[in-house]
Amino acid sequence: MVENPAVKLLDYAKSPIPYTSLIEEALVIATSFQKKPRPILVVKQNLYTAQRLYERIATLLDEKDCALFGADESLRVEAIASSPELTAQKVETLAGLLSNPNQVVITCPSALLRQLPFPEDFKDRCIKIQTGDTLDMHAFKQKLLSGGYQKTSHIDQPLTFAARGGIVDVYSINYDSPIRIEFFDTEVESIRFFDVATQKTVEKIEEVTIIPAGDVFFTDEQIEEICSKSEEILSKENKAILTAEIESDLHALREKVFSSHMYSYMALLSKTAGIWDYMQNPLIVYSDEQLILDSAKKLNEETITYIQEMVQEDKMLPKFVMWHDIHSLSKYGKKVVEDPFTENVVNIEELHIPNETLEQKLLLIHQPMPVVLALSEKEIVTVIDKCVEMKLPYHLLTDDEEPVEGINIYTNSFSQGFYLVDENLKVYTAAEIFAYHHHKGRYENKFRNAEVIHGYDELQPGDYVVHAQYGVGQYICIENREIQKVKRDFLKIIYRGNTELLVPLEQFRLVRKFVSREGVVPKLNKLGSGDWEKTKQRLQSNVEDIAERLLSLYANREQHIGFAFSKDNEMTKKFENSFSFDLTPDQEKAVAEIKKDMESNKPMDRLVCGDVGFGKTEVSIRASFKAVCDNKQVAVLCPTTILAEQHFHTFQKRYQEFPVTVKVLNRFVSPAEQKQVLKDLEEGKVDIIIGTHRLLSKDVKFKDLGLLVVDEEQRFGVEHKEKIKELKNGVDVLSLSATPIPRTLQMSLVGIRSLSLLETPPLNRYSVQTYVVEKDKNLIRDAIQKELSRNGQVFYLHNNIDQIYNIARNIQSLVPESRVGIVHGKLGKEEIEDIMQRFIEKELDILVCTTIVENGIDIPNVNTILVDNAQD
Repeated sequence: MVENPAVKLLDYAKSPIPYTSLIEEALVIATSFQKKPRPILVVKQNLYTAQRLYERIATLLDEKDCALFGADESLRVEAIASSPELTAQKVETLAGLLSNPNQVVITCPSALLRQLPFPEDFKDRCIKIQTGDTLDMHAFKQKLLSGGYQKTSHIDQPLTFAARGGIVDVYSINYDSPIRIEFFDTEVESIRFFDVATQKTVEKIEEVTIIPAGDVFFTDEQIEEICSKSEEILSKENKAILTAEIESDLHALREKVFSSHMYSYMALLSKTAGIWDYMQNPLIVYSDEQLILDSAKKLNEETITYIQEMVQEDKMLPKFVMWHDIHSLSKYGKKVVEDPFTENVVNIEELHIPNETLEQKLLLIHQPMPVVLALSEKEIVTVIDKCVEMKLPYHLLTDDEEPVEGINIYTNSFSQGFYLVDENLKVYTAAEIFAYHHHKGRYENKFRNAEVIHGYDELQPGDYVVHAQYGVGQYICIENREIQKVKRDFLKIIYRGNTELLVPLEQFRLVRKFVSREGVVPKLNKLGSGDWEKTKQRLQSNVEDIAERLLSLYANREQHIGFAFSKDNEMTKKFENSFSFDLTPDQEKAVAEIKKDMESNKPMDRLVCGDVGFGKTEVSIRASFKAVCDNKQVAVLCPTTILAEQHFHTFQKRYQEFPVTVKVLNRFVSPAEQKQVLKDLEEGKVDIIIGTHRLLSKDVKFKDLGLLVVDEEQRFGVEHKEKIKELKNGVDVLSLSATPIPRTLQMSLVGIRSLSLLETPPLNRYSVQTYVVEKDKNLIRDAIQKELSRNGQVFYLHNNIDQIYNIARNIQSLVPESRVGIVHGKLGKEEIEDIMQRFIEKELDILVCTTIVENGIDIPNVNTILVDNAQD
């Protein structure tokens, strides 16, 4: 490949190295590393830009040769509770540098200047265990605690451990699955990976290395130094009484139980390490030096303000210098790359290409000059097939060859194309050829939600519950009673008339939480009245009637001969190649299953389950396109006007380059427009109709309906939803759900319905950063202002409707410049939809709301969600 001239500048230039795009910066740094592998520390102005640069460099280098080192950009958060996702990413990077310091590490000021344990102390916290080792179990658990691991009753998240009998479970972030270590006395008998959900063994292994769960821990000498200096400062400040927070911290330090909020005590140490100490004399590359210096200055100013507030409240010692001095890094080799204000030295331009078919694109780029197509192996096969079909010459380029005139095909997943003007070389990627991007990331968000309730300890006093034999009551507490001279623990449940029921803890499974619409308070049953038995009998009769109808309906569907859709054609392939992102493996599997169902003469009835943002809509869009290609119409049924509008705009955008007519029916559409849409629908001029329950009206008639898509299935009553299926027995049905309900899952399990699960998040999503902190108005203000400063929006969740207006007024006073809206379950449906629409259209900055917003709404501009009283 032609060498970029900026590579030499990176090694030798004393003046700033100019660049014009992120891909150029990535190319210069990656090429320099490939020519001369050595530690390179690249500094960006903030975590977001560091993540973006890392994404691009990761497409150019091997996974082992590059890493991201980020950190919370607010000490206020860091001191209370750091993000577990960022913590995991930090420790994995540090552990990787211990074994391979020759890496390109991309960072930002809050991470660059962060005080760290010395590499030898970090290495000492890494625990290597082999089968047959002699290991004191108590000492092992203590070392896990001193390494930052949190002890829990069961494992469901990384950075935790659990112990019972002769077994210790540990979830170390450097492995995809948690580890189970079984002891026989002090001998390690077995080591295995296991599945969190099933608890079954995934793989037996002979050895394992457990890395620390955090980057905040101290040696015995450091603990002594911290405690001594703390007492000295308290003495000078004439503070004889320690505050609860400081006293608790010092006690935890002496017990060697460390956590992220203890980071502030690093400032009492006479010497600490930095990320550069893990990299053995790195070359430090500043990307936009002035922006970095400004960010570092702002970080220090915000830290000083926070410390002053904490000192005034006696929650922090008045002594902390939290960060390394950025100017102290001058002893390391430093290079500066920045946006040019003069003529480009490197002269790289970004490439753009019209959104045409693959054939037309190949004709456009086939020029009398070297053109490189950098693609994945799968994409290369597609391009070669097309070149052969078009009789276009091409050359398969290897690493040690120079590009020849014409089309050169090269195996690489660059994130973006570019044009080396001086070298007269164009490089195209999947972003230009197929209109989608490759995202290569090292860090996967492993912090998944566990089960909602694992045991009685997760019930809260005041929760409404349902006992299988006695009905609806209210849980009060766990009470220890002596009955027949035996003391036992019981769940205390109150029923109507203030009568109480004591349920032994071992019978907990007979009790379930009462679940209803928001704001609904259930009527308590009366013990001994028989009303619960009558209710169960009435419900049983209704369930049996509905079940009989459903079974009859599904049996008829099984016998009915449906429409067998055609196999994929060239148009289908072109449409799927126009998608801007790679499908996840789960999406690919779901699409394949749906196509197989549709190509059968048996009517499809498939349920697709997946969280918001996991790609259900794209799956349904592909199924809809397949139906339209066979001249069939598609109906997309949504539970709310907001969801119908979102789907309408998404479908329209996806089909804009293809001859597909999409219309919407909801209350935002005028009566005159609705009349015309209904006429066109009946005449077959509308291919896809999207709407709310309006689609179930008698005046909605199709010329030839072939596919029904039902979004958020659980929000429609079973009878209501089955009505349209009864009218169209031969129609293929695709249901989508972000929160599947037991009814639909049971149907899937007994073979009545087919099920596809989307459990893998898209590769381009950044990990969600999760914080559980004590409520603090300054932290709330900082989080909101930070989000609004990047033109984002905020959800503020508060589930007490009686207090929600006061909460909104408080938020408004904290951030006066913001526009605040309120949504809760007691508002009318249309009022809720109007406010939500204003929020989606960015007329509001903050939406103070109850969990009513959880129902399948996807608003990409919302990057911050604050949950008030999250424990409830």
